[in-house]
Amino acid sequence: MGLAVVSGNTWTGWRNTHLPMAYTKSLFSKVYNRVPNLRENQSRRKFRTNEDVSHWLMRYYRLALGDFWPTNHNKLGLFATTELATLETTITNAINGEAKLLVLNDVPMDESEASQARIKIQRLFKPVYNG
Repeated sequence: MGLAVVSGNTWTGWRNTHLPMAYTKSLFSKVYNRVPNLRENQSRRKFRTNEDVSHWLMRYYRLALGDFWPTNHNKLGLFATTELATLETTITNAINGEAKLLVLNDVPMDESEASQARIKIQRLFKPVYNG
C-alpha cells in the first residue's frame, strides 16, 4: 500500500514504495462510478495521452478513503537499481531472506556496464533458480 509521511504534526503525503500493489474489482468500480466516463474515454484511445490515468489513481483513492492497513514494506520487499556498485550486495541480501520480493529498476548505463550487470544478476540468481 503506502506509508503516510509525517513531519512533526504535519501530514505531508504518501511514500511510493515501487513494490507490487493488489487491487480489487470493487475499488475500480468505486472509482469508475465517481468518474463515469473515465473507463470509456481511456478505452477509446489506442495510445496514452495526458488525459489518461494509471493505477495510481486507484491507489490514492483507496488511501484517501483510509482503506489500507499499516505494513512494514522493508519486510515485504526491496527496491533497488542495477547500479554496479550496489547490485551484488542488494541481490545477496534479498536472496538471504532480507525480503520476499526484489524489484530491480534499471539505470542509464552504457553497453559494457549493462553486460556486466546482466552477468552479475545471472551469476547471483543461478544457484537460487538452477538456471
